This record gives sequence, structure tokens and C-alpha cells, in this order.
Amino acid sequence: MSPTNYRPASPSDFIGPARRVAQIIDRIVADSKPTGDPIKILLNGPPGTGKTTLANYLLAKVGCSKWSTTKLNGTELKIERAEELARSFATTNLFPEWRFLQIEEADKVTPIAQVRMLTLIDDLPRQCAVVCTSNCNIADLEERFQTRFQAFEVLGP
Repeated sequence: MSPTNYRPASPSDFIGPARRVAQIIDRIVADSKPTGDPIKILLNGPPGTGKTTLANYLLAKVGCSKWSTTKLNGTELKIERAEELARSFATTNLFPEWRFLQIEEADKVTPIAQVRMLTLIDDLPRQCAVVCTSNCNIADLEERFQTRFQAFEVLGP
């Protein structure tokens, strides 16, 4: 099996700080899934520390299909796309399935799109999960970004 195909199934499949974050993700999902409360997580740290793997772990834990999952890079998230996402998340989900939004390099989102995206985050309906990743230091992200998520530093082992 190649490393790109490997999908951790439990926190013990992670090493270093990523294991602790996976354990916390398990608790967050256990608390949120029965009630449908939205999940908002920000993972930041250097490249190669497991941020994207943790995002995919969360995706698997909430049980989203590829049809209810949107994955973007922060450089792709312009105001038009943010507006489109806000409209799609505002509609009622007809199926009892979670919707998932993953934004890689969230620190690269343009300021105007960031404002719209953060408004979306504030108004997330039930059964939605948003995970953002960033390579920058959490202190470098604007406070308005930090306060809307449960933020975790993911450092190397």
C-alpha cells in the first residue's frame, strides 16, 4: 500500500502531536454527531505534520460521502465561490448526511472572501463540518479567524 492511500482509522494510527489532535477530534465528533451541532476546526503547523490527514480523518468520522464534500485551496476561494458556498450550506440538507467543507491553506483566502466565509462559519446549519488547514503560525492568522474555530497546532513528531 502506498503512503498516499493510507487512511488512519483511529488515533493510534497517528504519531506525535497529530495523535493527540485525532483523540480530540474523536471527542468532538462524539459530542456533535448525535445532536448535529456544527464542527469547526482549524489545523495549523508546518508542512508534512499531518494536517490534511487529520482533515480526512474528521471527514471519515462524520461519515460524509464525496457528494456532500467540498475541498478547496485557499487560493481558489474568491468572493464568488464563498457566496456560492454560503448559499449551498444555507439550504436544508434533504438527506441525513453531514456536509463537509475542507479549505487547505486558509491563510491564502482573499480578505473579502475571508469575511464572507467567516459569516458562513458563524451561520452554519446543523450537520455541517468545516476544517481549515494553514502552514502559518496561528498567531499570524487574524483573530476573527481564530475565534470561529477550535484551533490546534500540529507540529512534527
